[in-house]
Formats: sequence, structure tokens, C-alpha cells
Amino acid sequence: MTSKSNARMKKFKEKLALPGNEELLNQFVQRKQEADQKYREKKIAENGIEFRKKRNEQSKESKARKALKDRNLNDVVGSKYSSKKGLSKAVKRVERNLPKEREKKVEVFKVVAKNLDLNLLSDKTTAKVSRQRHYFHGVPELVKEFYLLDSVSRQLPGKRDVIALNTKNGTKEYFQKRVLLTSIEDVYSEFISLYPEQKICMAKFFNLRPGYVMLMSQAPHNVCCCIYCENFLYLFTAIKPFLIEDPGNSDGFVSNFLCGREFDCAVGSCEKCHDFNTTLSQLLLPCCIDEPVKWTKWVNVDGYLQKCNLPEKNVKDILIDFAASFEKYKIHRYLIITQHHVIDQLKRSNSESSVILHMDYSENFSVTSQDEIQSAFFKRKQISIFTGVALVGTTDTISFAIVNDDIKHQKEQVYHYIKLIVRHLRSMYPNLDSINFITDGCAAQFKNKYILSSLVHMEAELGLKPKWHFMPTSHGKSAADGIGGILKRQVSHRILSGMFEIHNAKDFVACADTFVKNINVIYASLDEMKDLSDTLKKRWEKIKMMPSTTKLHYFQPVGTKILGAVSSKIEGAKLFTVT
Repeated sequence: MTSKSNARMKKFKEKLALPGNEELLNQFVQRKQEADQKYREKKIAENGIEFRKKRNEQSKESKARKALKDRNLNDVVGSKYSSKKGLSKAVKRVERNLPKEREKKVEVFKVVAKNLDLNLLSDKTTAKVSRQRHYFHGVPELVKEFYLLDSVSRQLPGKRDVIALNTKNGTKEYFQKRVLLTSIEDVYSEFISLYPEQKICMAKFFNLRPGYVMLMSQAPHNVCCCIYCENFLYLFTAIKPFLIEDPGNSDGFVSNFLCGREFDCAVGSCEKCHDFNTTLSQLLLPCCIDEPVKWTKWVNVDGYLQKCNLPEKNVKDILIDFAASFEKYKIHRYLIITQHHVIDQLKRSNSESSVILHMDYSENFSVTSQDEIQSAFFKRKQISIFTGVALVGTTDTISFAIVNDDIKHQKEQVYHYIKLIVRHLRSMYPNLDSINFITDGCAAQFKNKYILSSLVHMEAELGLKPKWHFMPTSHGKSAADGIGGILKRQVSHRILSGMFEIHNAKDFVACADTFVKNINVIYASLDEMKDLSDTLKKRWEKIKMMPSTTKLHYFQPVGTKILGAVSSKIEGAKLFTVT
């Protein structure tokens, strides 16, 4: 249709161009001008200010392009040269005598500018730079420190969890990877809530993230998730479509039921907290009780934990499971927040005479060879690695790795390793008088009546007043987990390159001492361990039971007794008699 109209218009214009049709041509031109004027008036009436604003912007852009094109070294406005040609010849004479390398040219210009007392930066540019530096003064360092908090990101323990980053001097430096525990939006919100006086946009906050701190989406296969957190998250995801308002994440949803992060709210004894059933009914959409829901849960099936898709239920039935899960989750969530907060405060206020020691077992190292037979691949010798990171004062960090051929990971070994680390620390810092242990709650290694009862004897045997902080279930990741990954990666690299042959723990220590820096690798003798084990077994024969220690996360000696508390804020404390 359009092509036919164009053809007719073309014929009409050809007819107007013929001699004798001048009057028709003038009438056509006049009508065209009137139509164009009406169109412009209509556009101005419709768009008004927007139309004029767009036209003005286009005009400004056109003028700016023209000004940029005319602005060059040959512009003689305000110049001592009488013409552009004279200035151009002078510039060419100088360029012919300059060095070819750009760096040398810059050096020449700097010397000439200095001799002529020239200021190459305008006052406006200098003021702008100074304002920008003042605005972000101290914020980048604060943001980077925040990203490295154990409550914000966790360090990956694997020997392949490493990333190479370019430094300012052009060399590469290897870092053990860390992974954010939540989304970048939640991390930014947490930072703003902690430091409301720091004005920083989310884009800048994201750009300041260290290169070795990975996003949640970049995390590898995660085998350290918490069963309480995961099951509650599955329940929350199932009922989220039936909420009146989207709370964003599970923390935003939980905040509707609690008046704060205090201990009374978590254990259900707070009078100010809202009634769970009443509040939940207010948050749900009306007439959704009979809607069908599918959800997932980690359950024990024949002695194995499996993630199962449970049978379909309606909203009314799933809320019963949700209420039971919420009672466990809120105390678990409180302990996560409280323990991380207390430990962060300890690190910031740690004195020069006190040491904070993160400890944990690393995954055993499997001994390999560069050229090994097929049978050796299926049955390899293993070496035990016990890692620790000590913080003395607020600045001095010392990393440890205790290597041993015994891979049983027993409580006697833990006490022996503590003595070895403390002995090394006392040789470096003789004025130490107290120690704070931070570990996970593994009952076979740390949280048991045998190790806890030993707190009474530590001051006499180690010369340090001890306190023990336990992290909640599956939330004990710390910098100590990265020590094992670094060691195993460095040693494996030397084995596969043919530089070292590892047969036992002594060979491992020799290789690590040669190639690994900043980690104190200590060999634990089996004979010393056996002697200490015999002594400890005699001491532990008369130890009394310490009930409900799984619910307690802080312990310290009080005379001949042990004080245990629900959290490191010493809430819900009780005394235990050791013998």
C-alpha cells in the first residue's frame, strides 16, 4: 500500500514540474508548509517542555562536538603566535627532537615543565580529586575488612581453592578463596546497618570486594551447610508465595516475630515478642489455608542423611511443621549472630598479653607419587593435619600446622597439639597470660567432658588462663580451614613436579618448611603423644558427667569447677563439678 502511494506522489510531483503548472506548484508548497507548521505545533502542545528540552540537548551536543573538533594544539586563541601555521611548525620541530619512547617523552616534559614553573593540573581538577579522596577516606579499608569477617564470608579449605591475583608491582600473589555467606545485597544491608555514618553506594561497595572473595553463585560444591538453616530455608521457600508482602529473605521474615536479637527472644521468654500463630496468620494471604504445597527436607533414611521431596500437604499442615522448626531455628540463629559478634569484639579489643586461637582438623593428606603403580592409587597412606591461627594483640597473626602419622583425631591428640602451639607462642611472646580457644562443637575432638575438664589444669600446665568459645553447629569455619588447603597444595605441587618424595609426616614437614612461608609446621612425635595420653587417661578416669553441654557454647574454669553458658555473653550459665 505504501509503495502505491509513493508512486502516485512521484507522478504528481512530475506533473507539477511541467511548464504551465506554476500555480499548482505554489499551492502545493503552501499547503505543505501549513501542514508542517501544524505538525510542529501539535508536537509542542503534546510534549511541551520535554520536546524543547530534547531539542536543546541535541543543540548542546552538536555545539560540544564542534568545539571539541576545533580545540587542538594549533588553536592560536590567546597564543603568542600570529598564526596556526607558525605554532604548528614549532610543535613539529620539538617533536622531531623528542625521544621515541613514550616514557622518555614524559620525563622530558616533566623536566621542562618544572624548569618553566608550569602547573599542569588546573585548580578545578585538583579540587575535584581532593574532594573525592576526602569522601572515601578510610572507607575502602573498612569495607575490605568487613568482607573478610567470618560472619560475612568463609574461607574454603580445599587445596584447589586458590586464586592468583596481580599485585601493584606487577607480580602474582596466590590467595585462598573465600565465599560470601549471603547475597551481595544482604551483605551491603548488613554493612549499612553496622556503619550508618558511612555513605557509600552499593556499586562502590561491590567494587571494593577483594578479588579472592567469591559470590555465592561462584561457590564450588558446598558440603558444609547447616541442617537447621537449610531445613528452615526450605520451609520458608514453601510458604513464601502465600505471604501478603515479600520479606526478601528469611532474616526479614524472622524479624516479624522477634523484638530484637536478645537471649530472651530466642528462648521464648520475652514478653514483648509477638505470638507466633497470631503474627503468622496476619502475614499470610486470606483463604490460602487449603492450598497445596510441596517442600524439601533433609531427613535420616536408613542411617544416611538425604534431601527428600516430601509428600504434598496443604498450607495448614505445613504451618505446624514450620512452627516446630522455628522454635529450633531462632535459638540457632541467635547463637550464630551472638558468637560471631562476641568473637569480632574480642579481636578488636584483644590485648598484647592475650591470644585468640582458632583451631580445627584439616582433611587428611593422601600421600601420592608422581609415577605410581595402579594398586597404590586405591590404597594410599594418609597424614593428619591439625591447623590453628593465633591472633596476639590486634595485629600479630601466626599460623600453625601440626603434622602427625596418627589419623585417629582423638581428644588426647588435641590436648597435645594445644601444648605444642602454646609452647611455640610462649617462646615468641613471653608476656602472654590468657588464651581464648575458638573451635566448632565436634564432640569427639573438642566439646566433651575430658577436654572441658582440662581447662582447670591449663593455667598450671600452660601458664595461661583459658576460655573456650564454641561455634554453633556447622558454623565453625575460620581462617584455620585455609591453612590445610595451602599446605596440601604446595606439597602436592612439589611431589608432582618431582622435587620431593613424601613417605610420612616427617617428609611432609621437611617439604613444607622448605617451600611454605608464614606457616609454622610442627611435627608431633608419636612417643611424646603416647606418654601424654597415658597421663591424661589416668586423670580422666574420675571425671564426672557434664550434662547438656551440646546446648552450651562457652566454658571457663572457676576455681576447681567449670562454668558453662549458652553463649559467650555468659547467658544461661551453670557450674559443673569436674571430679
